[in-house]
Amino acid sequence: KDSTSNMLRIEQLAASGASVFNGCDYLNLYGLMAGAVGCFWGGANAMPKEAVQLYELYQAGRHAEVLTLWRRMQPLNRLLWTLPFNPVAKAAANLSGRSVGECRRPVPPLTAEQMAAVRAAMAPLLILMVWMGTFTQTFLPPITKSSAALLEQTKVNVDFQVKRQTSSQELANAR
Repeated sequence: KDSTSNMLRIEQLAASGASVFNGCDYLNLYGLMAGAVGCFWGGANAMPKEAVQLYELYQAGRHAEVLTLWRRMQPLNRLLWTLPFNPVAKAAANLSGRSVGECRRPVPPLTAEQMAAVRAAMAPLLILMVWMGTFTQTFLPPITKSSAALLEQTKVNVDFQVKRQTSSQELANAR
């Protein structure tokens, strides 16, 4: 397991024949691309099915789908390495419906500002989880004006991506 966030090191270890597992959440996709055979991933506590899907899509060579999924995962992956790791991982898992509670003392709980950052980082994932049917809570929080706007923007983005992909496919077929 290499958690140094040093991609050159992962490449060198993989080139030497070592079975390297990347342990830096925000570099997991890049670790796979550099030759890592797998990942240790705190963020997978909040998005286990998505983490498996990312790995399977990568192994299948479906790179466009990998990038789309990775972009939704990346806000949380980065946050895990900028705020206290364990409280963020637990808060994100709790938000995704996997009740794990808070960290025990002496680890302090997240501040209100930090928790707001976790919620913002989880927003693209929660929408994806609901769409995929992997969201585990039996209820959703009430829709507010701001969350309705976020949902509408996500719908617009998905519509645009689907149309853009179709147009690119049509263009490729025309050549």
